[in-house]
Amino acid sequence: MTSVGKPRLLISVLSWNAPRYLENLLDNFDAMAPSGIAEWHVMVLDQGDDPRPRALLEQRRRSWLSVLFSEHNLGFAAGHNRVVETAWGQGGFDAVAVVNQDVVFGACHWADGMLAAVTGTAQADSGRPAVAVAGPTAYAIDWSARMFHRDRPAGCDSFIEMSVAMISAQAIRQAGLFDESFVPAYFEDVDLCRRYKALGLELAVMPVPHVHRYLGRAGEPPPEAFRHLDRASPGWRERNRDLFYDRWSPPASLSADQLRQRFPKVYFPGPSGEP
Repeated sequence: MTSVGKPRLLISVLSWNAPRYLENLLDNFDAMAPSGIAEWHVMVLDQGDDPRPRALLEQRRRSWLSVLFSEHNLGFAAGHNRVVETAWGQGGFDAVAVVNQDVVFGACHWADGMLAAVTGTAQADSGRPAVAVAGPTAYAIDWSARMFHRDRPAGCDSFIEMSVAMISAQAIRQAGLFDESFVPAYFEDVDLCRRYKALGLELAVMPVPHVHRYLGRAGEPPPEAFRHLDRASPGWRERNRDLFYDRWSPPASLSADQLRQRFPKVYFPGPSGEP
């Protein structure tokens, strides 16, 4: 269900010690308007300790941009949850696009296809949106090997990777957003998709013209920020991986009544911001 008139689109971006990426993304939004069919707004949460992104954000003045600051790194799940909570309290939205700071888009109105999917006609029998999550990048889940694969054989269990993804507000109200058990990052997106699918919600993979991590390549040494996380919390990737697979392997269905009891660290929005 959308608001009267154009749907409202929130774009959530986390800024973390990467001023070059962040500046390019903000310039990209200036040049490539995310949507021609929605009232769109970008909300950036800076949670790094590099003063340059904060200075950049304080200098920017755009009608479409709001900025939040955190004195410490909340992580991926809690960071996006905080953005959504803030926007929800300010009147809500019909869909949220989660966008990594190291992404740029290659065409105007890149969000419109995903937005149309997640704000489409509700299923008459359930009242749920036809699609809960849409995005351009999906991976297959290999339950036996505890791995993800880029190829997605027909009928396989898969999830949408959330460097770029669109989530319906109705799905967030029904099934929550990210689980803050996954600290500081990784596996919170596949956990969300698995939770949604367990409730019978649909995912949609669709093309979006964009590039991701364009200043680096997979397999290169991690940036200093990740080395810092490794020193501060050794083994965090492995802990998050084991939490996900122990929770969902084998895959199982889920009832709405079980959600808050089974997943106490999942963010659910309050009463404000009716979508």
